[in-house]
Amino acid sequence: MSSTIDDVLQDLRTTASSDADKGSTLEQLMAEFLRTDPICADQFENVYLLEPVAGSSSTPEEQRDE
Repeated sequence: MSSTIDDVLQDLRTTASSDADKGSTLEQLMAEFLRTDPICADQFENVYLLEPVAGSSSTPEEQRDE
């Protein structure tokens, strides 16, 4: 059974415990899409989630090189 984006978003809305949970889940969904979609995956070397980067003044590349 295939799902439309509307089905996926509705499921996200009904299963998320808070607005923050909705945002985090959507961010993870979009990151996975960008990593795996045949068209998008070739356009990005890396896809990062905001939370691990938000508390840092350096970029993920700089953190990796430290």
